[in-house]
Amino acid sequence: ISVIYNGVDLPTTQLKQNNKKEYDLIYAGNLNCGRSSVFRVLLKSLEKMGRKLKIVVASNCSEDFVNECKKIYSSGNIIFLGRISQKEVFDFIQRSKSGLQINAKAYPYALSTKLFEYPALKVPVLSLNYGGDIETIIKKYKMGISINIDGENNLTQRLECFFDNSGDDFTFDISSFTHEVMAKKFIKLLK
Repeated sequence: ISVIYNGVDLPTTQLKQNNKKEYDLIYAGNLNCGRSSVFRVLLKSLEKMGRKLKIVVASNCSEDFVNECKKIYSSGNIIFLGRISQKEVFDFIQRSKSGLQINAKAYPYALSTKLFEYPALKVPVLSLNYGGDIETIIKKYKMGISINIDGENNLTQRLECFFDNSGDDFTFDISSFTHEVMAKKFIKLLK
């Protein structure tokens, strides 16, 4: 079986270069299909650690969910932006030290565009997932860290390590995932 992953070609000419990192972590995307429960696990771990992070969330969330998250992670600062434009998302990603990628248990595949957008903007990926292709891709292409939360006993320890060393040893090699390369793979499959 051949799998064609999502790719990425960011409009770099339209992006402002921003080296000022205002946020410790960004999550951009929807929190449906089981992702919200994984997000809650993350917040509970961060609260347990006493880690005072500034987290920005670009997602359409209910007021109840926002309040619940702020209650779970009362020692930190979570800013919910709601739905914003793609250009604004890229700006917030560039202003963040790391990017959160969450996969729902029902979808352990490397389908998330954020898996490729964060590294394209040189922002380390913190992926909370249930294994599969995601772990392999993140490790092979040195995009960040992947934590399989299904069998992870040391979530808090792995998070501490990530936030203490965020950016170290990551090369963000996404050259295999440009649209041009992905199109060639697709055409080859069709022949």
